[in-house]
Amino acid sequence: MFVLLRQKNSGYWTFQIAFGGIIFGLTAVDILTASTGTTSVLAELTTDSLRPEPSVVWQAWLEAAVESLLVAILTHALHLWSQRQGWLESSMKLLAGRALAACALLGFVLSLAMQNVISLLYDMSREPAHAEVSGMVELLVRWPSTTLEMAAWCALYYGFRAYARLNRLEMERLQQEAAAKDARLDMIATQLNPHFLFNSLNTVRGLIDEDPHRARDAVTALANVLRASLQNSRQQLVSLSEELATVEAHLSLEFARHGDRLTITTDIKPHVLSAMVPPLLIQTLVENAIKHGVAARPGPGFVHYSARLEATDLHVEIRNNGALGRLGNGLGLAHTHERLELLFGSPSLLHLSAGIGGVTAQVRIPQGSPVHS
Repeated sequence: MFVLLRQKNSGYWTFQIAFGGIIFGLTAVDILTASTGTTSVLAELTTDSLRPEPSVVWQAWLEAAVESLLVAILTHALHLWSQRQGWLESSMKLLAGRALAACALLGFVLSLAMQNVISLLYDMSREPAHAEVSGMVELLVRWPSTTLEMAAWCALYYGFRAYARLNRLEMERLQQEAAAKDARLDMIATQLNPHFLFNSLNTVRGLIDEDPHRARDAVTALANVLRASLQNSRQQLVSLSEELATVEAHLSLEFARHGDRLTITTDIKPHVLSAMVPPLLIQTLVENAIKHGVAARPGPGFVHYSARLEATDLHVEIRNNGALGRLGNGLGLAHTHERLELLFGSPSLLHLSAGIGGVTAQVRIPQGSPVHS
């Protein structure tokens, strides 16, 4: 028994022992109450009026012990049978029907067994007032109370098992959702990296004929960007300082292409560098800002990005002198929206707005553990 209690199903055996103890205590109290001549509630519900008064107290304890042992044996048999037949995998309606039928059957078996036990304990003696009561009548009178005992066990046992099954199914559902989100995030990363690489190679290609020296610098900058992106692409969050290193490597590449046409300004205080952001998030927004605010129009252009902490959120802002119609649709922005929703449970963390001076992208990044981790 102690070996079984240390095994995986120790909770079941604890439940069995506790339930058997309750049956033992209630039965003993009921018998002793009846033996003192006091009519108890339990005595009215059971057949203590048909039982001869015990001559000694030990008979009451022995009867209670036998009944609790029989209950334990019968319920354990039901436990094994229901597991073998897969009752818990069936619908709740079918499980309830099977459990009620089992309670009625096992209650009858328990009633029959206890009738024989009582006859042995009290040497078949009967009070004169009950001499006319037949054994079958006593069996049928006892049957509801023993069925009630079995019903109580079934309600507790199958209730706990059904609750555990629902929790298991919910956990499996959450694990499947997490796996699906991981797969989606990986797919977005595999799409963002080629997207960025395509744009960067176009930049290098445009410089080869114009200025081979600047093209060589651009290749070096591209190598730095790819190294940083590869190091961080498998992480859900990186520090702001790591993300800004990737942004600066990318800006080196853009400076090699646009030269004096591109002006970059920043406003980032040192105390916010430890904040966490999704990798390549700011880099993607800065890349889009340059692509649509500088490269898509003649003349000089600017990009300004800043970051500040407010309460438990990091607020990042990227401004450029482009147009919202050009900036609002694109693979990078669509993936940024989706990544924020997958990681933090809200698609409304990224906002684009147009003003007199250009377009502003505002991102709110909650700090702490993301919803999906």
